[in-house]
Parts: sequence; C-alpha cells; structure tokens
Amino acid sequence: MQVDGYEIAPKANLDGAILEDVSLVEADLSEANFRGAILRRADLTGAKLVGADFTEAVLSNAVLDGADLTKASLYKADLTGVRMVGANLTQATLTWTILRDADLTNATLTKARPFGADFTGTDLVAADLSGAIFERAVLRGTDLSNARLVGTILKRAVLSGTVLFGADLTDADLSESSIHWPFADQETLWPEGFDPEAAGIVVQDSARQPLKLGARLTDAVGFAREMHHGAVRKGTQIPYLSHVLAVAALAIEDAASDPELHEQIEEISVAAVLHDVVEDTPVTVDEVSERFGEEVARIVEACSDAETMPKPPWRERKEAYIEHLEEADQAVLCVSLADKRHNAHCIVNDARMIGTDFWKRFSAGPQEQIWYYSEVTRVLVARRPGPAAEELRRTVEQLCDLAEMASTQKSPE
Repeated sequence: MQVDGYEIAPKANLDGAILEDVSLVEADLSEANFRGAILRRADLTGAKLVGADFTEAVLSNAVLDGADLTKASLYKADLTGVRMVGANLTQATLTWTILRDADLTNATLTKARPFGADFTGTDLVAADLSGAIFERAVLRGTDLSNARLVGTILKRAVLSGTVLFGADLTDADLSESSIHWPFADQETLWPEGFDPEAAGIVVQDSARQPLKLGARLTDAVGFAREMHHGAVRKGTQIPYLSHVLAVAALAIEDAASDPELHEQIEEISVAAVLHDVVEDTPVTVDEVSERFGEEVARIVEACSDAETMPKPPWRERKEAYIEHLEEADQAVLCVSLADKRHNAHCIVNDARMIGTDFWKRFSAGPQEQIWYYSEVTRVLVARRPGPAAEELRRTVEQLCDLAEMASTQKSPE
C-alpha cells in the first residue's frame, strides 16, 4: 500500500517523511523508521507500530486510539495534543517526549521510560503506568485519577496540580518530586490516606509564601547598565542591557518553577543580570563578590567563558565552557540555559530577516555555531530537563537549519 508516494508496510523507511492529515487506520508499520517524520493530524487508529522508531518525529494532534506502540521509540518526539485512548505503550521509550494536552485515557505504559517527558495537561485517567520510569517528568495539571502506578518511579517529577485521586501508588517512588500550593492541600487530589510529605514529596506553599526579590536586584540592574553602557548587540543598535534583562526574566521564571531553586532565586536573578560583566567588561569576580555576595559571584564566574583580555581562542573557550556545564549545579545551569535561550532566539530571528549575511557578525562561522549550540543544548537538556530546555532544543534546531543554509550559500525562503 502507498500513501502520498510512501510505501506503507512493516519495516518501511519513512525517515523524514511528510504525512500530515493522512489516514493510516489499522496499518501495519511494525519496526518502521519514522525518524524526523511529520505526521501532524494523521489518523493511526488501531495501527500496529510495534518497535517503530519515531525519534524526533512530530505527531501533534494525531489520533492513535488503540494503537500498539509496544517497544516503540518516541525519543524527543512532539505529541502535543495527541489522542491515544487505549493505546499500548508497554516498554516504549518516551525520553524527553512532549505529550502536552494529550489524551491517554486507559492507555498502557507498563515499564515505559518517559524520563524527563512533559505531560502538562495530559489525561491519563485509569492508565496503567506500572513500573514506568517518570523520573524528572513534568506532570503539571495531569489527571492520573484511578491510574495504576504500582512500582512506578516518579522521583524528582513535577506534580503541580496533578490529580492522583483513586490511583494505586503501591511501591511507587515519589521521592524528591514537588508539588505547589494551592494544589498541595487539596486532599481530593490524592488517594485516600496518602501522605505526600511522608512519601518524600516536596510540598511548596508558594502562593502563601510568595518568592521575593530584594534590593540587590535593583542594584544589579543599575550596575549592569553602567558597566555595559554604550555596548550593543552584535550588528545592531540594540543596547546590550536588553540581553541581560531578558536573561534575568527567563532565569527568574525557570527558577520560580523549580522548588529546588526557590531559596536561591534572588542570587540567580542577580547573577543573570550580571552574567556577562566579568566576561565583557573590566569587572572582576572579586568585585562582584564584594558588592553582591559570594554566591552571585560564583554563578557569574561559572557562566563566563573568559576572564582575561584578550580572550583565549573561540573554540578553546567554548570547549572548556561545555565541559564545565557537565558538572555545574542547577543554579548555574538555570542562568546558562536562560542565556542560551535568548541568544538562540535572537539568532534565529535575525538570520531569518537578514539571510546569509547575518552570520558575518560572528568570528566563528555557521558550522562552528552549529557545533557549539548543538553541544551546549545537549548538555542543558540532559542536565536541566524541562520545558525551558525543550524550548531551547526546538529553537536550536531552527538555528542549525539556518546555519546549514548559510554554509552552503543558500538563503532561506
């Protein structure tokens, strides 16, 4: 059988295929290769997809009711809004998969591996998740009512607004997972007699105890304005201060959503504002420490790839920075992630508007930029998984496509 020129059969090679809005109801595509394929709004109801590879595929708003995805790989796939009622995902790989606002009612995810996956707003009512590994997964607003989670690992998962009423949590590991008020004190969201704190869940009463930012942040903004005075973003007339303020905003939002960083949110916000003062101005780490504290100085130093002028060679600096991120703590990763998110976003926007001439702004060419942003994203996604890192990953994919076009002297359409 052929659909839109593609052979539809077991073990079919559909790498990069575009199959939007197609009907593949009850098709047998066991062990098929869908890596990077686009299947938006495709109808795969009842399809046999055992062992299929959907790595980095896009299946947003697709229908897979009753589909068999046993041992399938959905690594980094985008399943936003997908409908998978009654689907079988036994032993499926869902690492870093995006499953926002999806419907997996009565689905089976026994021994699946959704490590770091994003299930925000997803319906998993009565789903069987026994033995699945949800470590570091994001389950904000997820409905797990009457779900079976026997032996399920939810360690360090984000459970804010998660509904677990009637769920079977026998032998489940929820240690170091987090939940935020006002959801934490609504007993109807938990199985009867279940004690979140006794299970090792970090209960955050964030609405009653709002996170506060002090006068140090105001001082830091003034200091950054003074130190970066006259500096602009490469190839523009945009004051450089806009970048550090954008990074601070992103870092504050990320830290506020992570209970582990709540006690450090002021230091993180101040360090984000100052993250380039050591690298790009005469200010030293000691000066930052004396004025803003040792912890702020530590984060700023960790986010700097050079402290001397002239700076070491570009590749040498970037390799050392990436190596350092592999061991950095979450406060440093939070600021670094915010910095790379804003940089990547600006690069994509400007490269699209200007074309291949845009890349002449940088001392390192398009291929070097592809290497650097791919590597730094790999580390940040692995070390600080979650929506912010996934946003970076998607932006960097676009950046790499644009850089590749530039390196072959092709302007984007």
